[in-house]
Amino acid sequence: MKKITTLFISLFFLLFFLVETSKAQNQLVVSLNNNTTETFLVSRIRTIKFGTNTMNLIETNGTSTTWDISTIQQYSFIQPSSVETTPNYSDLLIEIFPNPTTDRFNVICTSDRNQPISMEILDITGKVIKCVYKGYQESGKYEYNFTVSLSAGNYFCRINTETKSMIKPLIIK
Repeated sequence: MKKITTLFISLFFLLFFLVETSKAQNQLVVSLNNNTTETFLVSRIRTIKFGTNTMNLIETNGTSTTWDISTIQQYSFIQPSSVETTPNYSDLLIEIFPNPTTDRFNVICTSDRNQPISMEILDITGKVIKCVYKGYQESGKYEYNFTVSLSAGNYFCRINTETKSMIKPLIIK
């Protein structure tokens, strides 16, 4: 039930980021638990609707894609650089644990490129509560440890790079 609640709250963020990233060629990438990835041009997304156990994306051409909520691992918004002809969606992998947590959590960030990176905690309205990290990450796998003082509730951890913004739910008990 918490996963469904979190994904319902994610609807707000999907709509927020669709507006924020509606420039041409920006993409929504949906990563599924079976290690498949589905990619959509943001400019071609008409609506995203959540049902009790489903997420439905409708494109401007009428094509409808529906997922069972339990199969969605994460989603991210990509802004391919003008140098890349084919964006690499696996260039940034994020894992947050433990989740749910009380005040301490870890972020494992794996990247195959050197790049500036920032990590922010957002409330359910999209307001940045705290920037927990801002710096430069060399390629490789790094673990960041954070202690936050937040009221119990649903939050999001947003990880930003030059070409990508990823959002993961974060539940504080």
